[in-house]
Amino acid sequence: MLVFAIMWAIGNQVVAPVAATPSASPTSATRSPSAKPTTTTAAPKTTAPKTTAPRTTAPTTTPRTTSPVDQATSAIGSAAKKAAIASAVKGVDAAFSALQGDDSPPVIKLQQQWQSASADITAGKKPSQALEKFAGQVDDAESKGDLTFFEAQTLKFALSGVRAAL
Repeated sequence: MLVFAIMWAIGNQVVAPVAATPSASPTSATRSPSAKPTTTTAAPKTTAPKTTAPRTTAPTTTPRTTSPVDQATSAIGSAAKKAAIASAVKGVDAAFSALQGDDSPPVIKLQQQWQSASADITAGKKPSQALEKFAGQVDDAESKGDLTFFEAQTLKFALSGVRAAL
């Protein structure tokens, strides 16, 4: 239904101005050079003189409004970004699933830290900062030996998907 609303709005904005422009008459383009154009003199129009009253109030400005197309595009873009972030977060969850069999306390703690960070990321609560903080925690776990090089790289690769979605 949203697609139809967008198409209707686009159609009205594109077709209405074209339909409102006057078209040239077909006879004006096909006149021969020897034919003399006929001119008609219209009676002079009488108009009342314009009077202007002194302005007593400040001019008002009209509020800026957005078109339905802009609103729809913004809504679609926002929904697409949320979907991309949610998918990237699921990618990190899948990377943790790949660490099956590593139920060591440091890895469990790292998973809990990811749950907190991913909640902030999906809620939009300083998502870049939450991501960078968690990436630092992955680096710390690798440097302490709690994660192997390959485990850390798996998580970092998944985190790069989140970073790209933000």
